Amino acid sequence: MNIFLRFLITVVACGICHGEAGANRNPDELISQCPDYMIEQYKMAPYIKIANFLQTMPVESRAATLRNWAAAEGGVNERKLHVICQMLFCRKDGSSVIRPSVLGGNGVFDRFPRNEFYGPIAVYKNCPILLKNAYRLGGMALPSSVLVESCIKGDLWRDFKFEVLSAVEERKIIEEFLRDEKWADLVGEVGHLAFFKTQAESGPRE
Repeated sequence: MNIFLRFLITVVACGICHGEAGANRNPDELISQCPDYMIEQYKMAPYIKIANFLQTMPVESRAATLRNWAAAEGGVNERKLHVICQMLFCRKDGSSVIRPSVLGGNGVFDRFPRNEFYGPIAVYKNCPILLKNAYRLGGMALPSSVLVESCIKGDLWRDFKFEVLSAVEERKIIEEFLRDEKWADLVGEVGHLAFFKTQAESGPRE
């Protein structure tokens, strides 16, 4: 067989296989792998993977997927969407779409970087870092359905593109975060260093 013809057949076959693999990726399965930060041990990898996947979708499909998750019976995705929305959306001034927690009454709130607001996570160099174990939003949180709809209607999609990282890369970014003077006081107040480092341990990846 002509070498060029063989090459074309191989390219077409690979394209079909890739398309089938992409079609078989189930968003509901991906979100099921994301830990609930109030119940399970938090890991960054599943959230990075789901943000990366959603950003490959057309905006309309992405919005429809978020709405479906928000409408899930029993609110099983409620806190997961707090993280996902904070990763995918930000206000025009770059601040989070989730309002901050007071982190208790010990003044830790005052140590957040000025003019920046964070919810459960800080998006730091591609990583959604959980700021506090058993994080609680100050006051009553918006239902995820309201949060998702507000973000979509406000066209607040974040320009930053998330990339799936290795565990080694995640740990390096965590280490940079822990050395960052901007976060030094907060890190010292909210938990042991091990709490942050374990977020980069093994989780579902490609």
